[in-house]
Amino acid sequence: MQRFLEKRQKKGMKDLAYQIFISYRRSGGEALAYLLNEKLSALGYKVFYDIESLSSGKFNAKLLEVIDECNDVLVILPPNSLERCVNEDDWLRLEVAYAIRQGKNIIPIMMKGFEWGKNIPEDIKAVSYTHLRAHETVLDL
Repeated sequence: MQRFLEKRQKKGMKDLAYQIFISYRRSGGEALAYLLNEKLSALGYKVFYDIESLSSGKFNAKLLEVIDECNDVLVILPPNSLERCVNEDDWLRLEVAYAIRQGKNIIPIMMKGFEWGKNIPEDIKAVSYTHLRAHETVLDL
């Protein structure tokens, strides 16, 4: 995974509070999100992991502000994680769609049993073009 991150991180981007945003579902993706946060932070990346990074306040607005700051967005995809994305107010969908509109480097990480499915909304369909399998990702770190 570092090969996907380092290209963008070394392009002389301004010093950001966060470089990497982790988008995930609490059900099914939280353990991998935590593991990636720990490993990437240990490697010196500034990672936004909402459980550790977000305090009280305007939660929704803060998430989008952080995506604006970050170079990269990791999207953790456990099985069936895109099913709720048919709902326009689904937060995984909102985060991914916003990151796409902002031109962020999006790295989907597919967990064992994940499948893309056929009903991916148009505003997030671009996320399906590049991906890593979770076992490859963790071993790469």
